[in-house]
This record gives sequence, C-alpha cells and structure tokens, in this order.
Amino acid sequence: NGRVTFTTADDELFNAVRCALPAAKLHYRGRYDWGISKAPALFATLRALHLMGCRSERKHVPPPYLTASSAERLELLRGLLDTDGSARSDGMVEFSSASPALADAVEHLVRSLGGVTRRHLKKTTRLDAHRVYVKMPPGMNPFRLRRKAAAWVAPTKYPPSRIVVAVEPDGQEEARCIRVAATDQLYVTRSFVVTHNT
Repeated sequence: NGRVTFTTADDELFNAVRCALPAAKLHYRGRYDWGISKAPALFATLRALHLMGCRSERKHVPPPYLTASSAERLELLRGLLDTDGSARSDGMVEFSSASPALADAVEHLVRSLGGVTRRHLKKTTRLDAHRVYVKMPPGMNPFRLRRKAAAWVAPTKYPPSRIVVAVEPDGQEEARCIRVAATDQLYVTRSFVVTHNT
C-alpha cells in the first residue's frame, strides 16, 4: 500500500532506525508498530530492490547484499537476528521466519562467515516457520542488540565444524587440477567448503 512499517519492542532498535533515517518521520501505529514517512530515498531503494510490498512469507535479501564485504555481511546477519533471532544458553542461535528465501539468506550469511547451520520446517495452520539453528565461530557475536548480545554464549565445547560423513562416486569424467596463489593453497568451493587441489 506504499507504506513502510517496522515492529519492535526495543528502544534500542527504535533509536537505531531513527538514527539511520534522520530526515524521516516515525509514526506510532499502536502496540509495537511504527510507520515511516518522508523517506523518499528509502522508498525508492526498496522499490528498486523489489522489497516494497513484501509480506512476511515473501521477504528476502537482495543478491548484492549476500556478496558484500565480510563486515557488511556480519552487520546484515546481526540485523536479521536482532529482529527474528534468539540466543540459547548452549551457544546455539535460533532464527525463525515465514519466508523460505529469508531463511536461505541467513544460512548463506552464516556459512559465508565461518559458521554452521541446521534447518527445520515447523508446519502450522497459518504460515510455516522456517527455523535456522546457527552456531558461529568463537568471538563472532551474531547480535548487535545489547540484551541479545549479552545472552549469546560463544561455543567452547563444540565450536562450528564440518565433518565428512560419506564419500560417494559421482561419475567419471576428464578433470583438471588447479592451484591458487595462496601460500596454503586453500580456496573456497560451493557451500563455503574450504579445499585445495594441486
């Protein structure tokens, strides 16, 4: 309907939005809902990125944001987890969304930053919940919101790791070995798996 709203019960998040959009007007709409107006640049950007009018189940992260610098990807992940994530006492973080595309983006961001994820679909009568369980490397707090950042516990007993569980033939074809210029000869392949091949 041409309006942009955000929902929060946290003064810290409200103030972050106000600081990010100093010229915009924020209108209280009731309970935890706020409307944003007088922000033409924001609205134009949302339209250009095909984010205007996205309801919960259609939210997504535009592709350029998924390939931004590691610092920008971490800040994006923190923004998503500050709003739809929770910290558990065992160091695991849970993210929940009605949007499968948004859950995909969270998994992509976490893995690109060295973390690991598991995913679970919870069927409901209204909108399904796509739950992503996240474990980040020690020292990489996935929250910016103070109360959640303080609740996060860095995994110490079982830090994020990947293990080989099976090796299966994938056919036979001509191949070429490669080497990269890195001194350790490591490079990143599909799904952010680090490997080398010389």
